[in-house]
Amino acid sequence: MTWLGSETTGLFHVCDFSNLVANWLPIEIGLLTLTIIPLEIGREGSWRMEVVEELEKLLADVPALHNQLILLIGPPGSGKTAALLGLAKRLGGSNSDVMLLNVGSALGTRLATVPGKARSLEATHLLREMADEHSRNSVLLLDNIELLFDRHLRLDPLDLLKRQAQSRPVVAAWSGALHDGRLTYAHMGHPEYQDYAAIGLVHLQIDA
Repeated sequence: MTWLGSETTGLFHVCDFSNLVANWLPIEIGLLTLTIIPLEIGREGSWRMEVVEELEKLLADVPALHNQLILLIGPPGSGKTAALLGLAKRLGGSNSDVMLLNVGSALGTRLATVPGKARSLEATHLLREMADEHSRNSVLLLDNIELLFDRHLRLDPLDLLKRQAQSRPVVAAWSGALHDGRLTYAHMGHPEYQDYAAIGLVHLQIDA
C-alpha cells in the first residue's frame, strides 16, 4: 500500500491509493486532522498527478511562511523524481522556466575542482550559486540530494535546504522517512544517518 501525506500547521493529509475516485474521510485526532483519500492502485499516471496536485497546493500556501521549503519524502524508487518532473512541466509549461536540479551530479562536478580540505566550506557557496542559476526567481526543484549527507563534507542538509527556501519556494526530494514527528535519513548506525524534529516542516510523504 502506498501512502501520501502532507503536513502544515495542524493539518495532515494521508492518501491511500486503492481506488480511482477520491473520497475524503476526515478523522480528528486531537489537534491533528487526518484525511484519507482512496485512489486506484496500478494507475501510475493518476497517482503521479495526485502528488503533483498536492505539491501545487502546498506551493500556493508556503509564500506566507517564514521558510518556503517543501520536502517530498519517500524511499528510493517511490516516484519522487517522476513527481518533480511532472511538477516542473506543470509549472514551467512550454517555456521550461522551471527546471529540476540534480544536486548530486551538479554539485559533485563543481566540487571535483575544489581541494579536499576546502570542499566543506565551498559546498554551501556552490549550492547557493546553483540554486540561483536554476530557480530564475521562481520555484526551485531539487533532486538527488544525497551528496549533502556525505560525512566528509560535514554539512547540515536540512539547514542548507532551508537556507535556499528563504527567498523562494523550494521543493526537495528527501530519500528518508518521517515517523512520530521525526524526519530521518538512512538508518541508525549508518555513517550518513540524520535525525531531525519535524515541527513546522511542510512535507508530502510517499511510502512505497
